[in-house]
Amino acid sequence: MKKMLICGLLSMVFISFIACDSKDKPAENLEDLKEKYAEKEFESCDEFFAATEEMMTVYIKAIENADVEDENANEELDEISAFISKFDKQSDKFKEECPEKYAEIVDKFSKKLEKYVEKISIIYGLNEVEEEFEMIDEELQEELEVITEGEQE
Repeated sequence: MKKMLICGLLSMVFISFIACDSKDKPAENLEDLKEKYAEKEFESCDEFFAATEEMMTVYIKAIENADVEDENANEELDEISAFISKFDKQSDKFKEECPEKYAEIVDKFSKKLEKYVEKISIIYGLNEVEEEFEMIDEELQEELEVITEGEQE
């Protein structure tokens, strides 16, 4: 009887380990993504797009957690982007096989990313470039005004 009870408990523990396999729970960071998908060849649109949603969720979470004051904040985003880009060929395949679902996913995450454009610009220093272009444009406008005023006299 004791042996049956012990076997039963061990079976339950073993089953719970299998059921709680890390491949079944959603990835929370790049390391989780690598663990789940590093060498993955997707077999169906549904499988690919589910993984895509998971990858984009990790990317968005990284943006949310990024400190705009940290000069290296873009490194994690770059690493996640590089990992995601490893699936470009598969993405092309499933874009052809399931164009509606592909468009739906792109639209969904484009909308989600819209609210982070300013933060991404700050992280990558694009806001500074934009400010420089605005200053150059203002200077050129002022010079143009001086030139046109000189011609009118």
